[in-house]
Amino acid sequence: MNSSKHFVIALLTIFLSTGGAIINASSSVQVDANSIEVTNLVAPNIKRSIPINTSVNTNSPTALNRIQTTEGSTFINLLEPNQRTIPTPFSSLKNSMATDYDAAQVASAHYLRKMQADITEDNAGNGNASIPDDDPDDAGWDWTTTTFTHSTNASPVNLYGPTVLGAYYTYLETGNPALFTVMQDVADHLVTVGTTASYYSFDMKFLMLFNDLYSNEVTATTIYADAAKAKYDQRLADHGGTATSFAEYIRDGRGITQGYQNGIIAWDIGSYAVAAQMLFNQFGAPYDTDADDIAEVLWQDSYNSNPGYFDIIADAGWDPTYADNNFWWYTLGITGLIVAFDATGSHTAEIPDLVARIQASQYANGAISSGYGAHTDDDSYQATAYAMMALGTLDQVTYQGDINSMGEWLGNTQDVSGGWLYTSGDHNPEIGGECTSGLYFTLSSIGDVVDFDAAQIAGADYLRKLQADITEDNAGNGTMDDPDDPDDGGWDWVATTFSHGTSASPTNIYGATVLGVYYTYLETGDAALFTVMQDAADHIVSTGPSINRSAADMKFLLLFNDLYTAEISATTVYSDAAKSKYDQRLIDNGGTATSFAVYIRDIRGVTQGYANGIIAWDIGIHSVVAQMLYEVYGGTYDIDADDIAEVLWQDSYNSNPGLFDVVADAGFDPTYADNNFWWYTLGLTGLIDAFNASGTHTTEIPDLVARLQASQYPEGGISGSYGANPDDQDWQSTGYTMMSLGEFDQATYQSNINKMGDWLVATQDVSGGWVYSSSGNHYPEIVGECTAGLFYTLTSCCINIRGNVDGSPDDLVDISDLVFLVAYQFEAGVTPSCIEEADINGSGGAEPIDIADLVLLVAYMFDPGSGLTPSVCP
Repeated sequence: MNSSKHFVIALLTIFLSTGGAIINASSSVQVDANSIEVTNLVAPNIKRSIPINTSVNTNSPTALNRIQTTEGSTFINLLEPNQRTIPTPFSSLKNSMATDYDAAQVASAHYLRKMQADITEDNAGNGNASIPDDDPDDAGWDWTTTTFTHSTNASPVNLYGPTVLGAYYTYLETGNPALFTVMQDVADHLVTVGTTASYYSFDMKFLMLFNDLYSNEVTATTIYADAAKAKYDQRLADHGGTATSFAEYIRDGRGITQGYQNGIIAWDIGSYAVAAQMLFNQFGAPYDTDADDIAEVLWQDSYNSNPGYFDIIADAGWDPTYADNNFWWYTLGITGLIVAFDATGSHTAEIPDLVARIQASQYANGAISSGYGAHTDDDSYQATAYAMMALGTLDQVTYQGDINSMGEWLGNTQDVSGGWLYTSGDHNPEIGGECTSGLYFTLSSIGDVVDFDAAQIAGADYLRKLQADITEDNAGNGTMDDPDDPDDGGWDWVATTFSHGTSASPTNIYGATVLGVYYTYLETGDAALFTVMQDAADHIVSTGPSINRSAADMKFLLLFNDLYTAEISATTVYSDAAKSKYDQRLIDNGGTATSFAVYIRDIRGVTQGYANGIIAWDIGIHSVVAQMLYEVYGGTYDIDADDIAEVLWQDSYNSNPGLFDVVADAGFDPTYADNNFWWYTLGLTGLIDAFNASGTHTTEIPDLVARLQASQYPEGGISGSYGANPDDQDWQSTGYTMMSLGEFDQATYQSNINKMGDWLVATQDVSGGWVYSSSGNHYPEIVGECTAGLFYTLTSCCINIRGNVDGSPDDLVDISDLVFLVAYQFEAGVTPSCIEEADINGSGGAEPIDIADLVLLVAYMFDPGSGLTPSVCP
């Protein structure tokens, strides 16, 4: 321990003696900085490796088909997998929870602020305000660097606009005055240098945007817009005097002089069409004509072989060696064409195909490839960012799913610095600015971070309103219940309105539904929810053992008995009712747990003709209940639990009689005609629950879990049948999978559970329920099941990767975190506010923080060549 401490302190000494610089960093890779009066791009042939992202996404989830009722008097209801349609999630979602786009954008703007050669000392935060830094005070950024401060070199003049736009878009989101200072430094510098330098299209765009912002927030001005106009006019005067001659100058400079007959041409020129159109909006004619003429040069080149330097057909290829540069920057070129045609309103008929080419170049993880077609290892930060901006400007609503998916990838590959680093250690502030701008166009209909608690509470509130309340009017569905509900403490099976009907509540859905309220009460302590539970519990008790009740009713009564005893007064009323109901079920069906389980198996599999997962789903919960009864009453209930589980094992694994076979029934029929495949994953959850509760056949559980994981869609939902086939996502399967995995081993499967929660929240109706889009039908039982599943979600205090030990708001991992960790471990310092952040290697357990965490953090901070990185947050 002492030697390790000395090792750490020695490394700290080295770090501090170097002024906080990263040592032993990998060598910087050369980039294409030979711009011809245009903005830089990273050349694909020397492309650095991008860090591997940690999630799998789909581009845009499609509609999900579902289902019809199966009403059984003594069993919980399930929907049949063949009729209804689940609403499409608004955005694609990632592994543990949706990316916090706002946090990613703010972090990257913070990175831009720190990397700026600030004029207003020390707004960039890249030096001590009392000790002037030695950057060039020109308000710009380096092109490429391995450190996190601006160098002593002058900032390249072609980087200002695309970089600072990231600060601009983030300021629109946050109103952070430090970002306004960043922008004003840039804007004032661009004005100062006049028309002879820093005269690029993105500079012009930024100046016009900032002019409006300054006028709105400080005082009316035309200084910045006038500067943009002067720069544009001078560019035309220097290159033939017309917009056409200027566009051709860029085209030929890129295509002939530099030999880049590829997408860089359209990307460069397209932004000038946008700038010209913006000038028209500020100053009027003839800038609109200029915009059209610039777009025409692009169309002639890309569609009419005039001269055909960037041909969208011929250049839609890929060379894994990057030797053929005709394929370089293809998707960036497509974005240039989109923004030009969209801004000018010319050649708009080409846009749908251009968008399709972007979509065809999107990886499953959300990234956009540099060449056409999303080939192996061709994902590009810049291509992704510009695709987000192009689609966001064109039609954000239509393409929000695609944009969000791109944002997921950016969020998953973002460095803790807030920038986007290549694995070589290089990073480019311009690319940081472009990615930051792209993130501005991300949007989640339910909030950028999935608020599982809010979703669970909304689900419980829905259940409260839909209950036929006994305690008038706890359900909130009418002062005197209009329509007049039956006051039986239950719920309708299906509804299209948001109040209970006048019919009696089906007896088989109480427990499955009210468990959603129970688990939410554990989270909130909401007294109204306690009333909902007591109404349901008292009604179930009052019906006595002669009325068949589902196993979910028994489970709820046992749980509620403990809750009532803990919060009101000691009682056995509810647990005794559960026991009597269970005992009566056995008496009525052969007298033993085995005969009772066989009865359910044969009713479902033979009488009803459902030789599928519904068998194990129905029977499994009875094993759980028997084990719960044993824990309260002892006796032979534990043997009952084992016997029930054995009936399941014999049926599913030993062909005895093999009505639900986990291997044979692992199929899918898209017509849903073959009901052997129905409710497959629900059957798996029943087997897991039974084997876990009874402690029998536990060796089968890992394979059962693997089958559930194989049935999880990238956006999080669980399929009804095996294998996550098209359009088979299912709310009930998802809710029960969350509960099964949560009860079995929540810590291990938290990311799977959270991902399911992402999908549930993304498809949740504003009512708090889950409403089928094809019919408007909603099922309180399903809402109870989904709400109960959400109980097992967990929003961690840990963000991105581990290492923010001191809990700093910027989520940066820096020297202060290392000092904090050393103090905690060796000097009885303050306990980290978020243990997961300090558990650098993600070991978990009773003592999650140890010397291994310290060593890993040191290696990460001081030896990038080691490739060691803190674990990703849960």
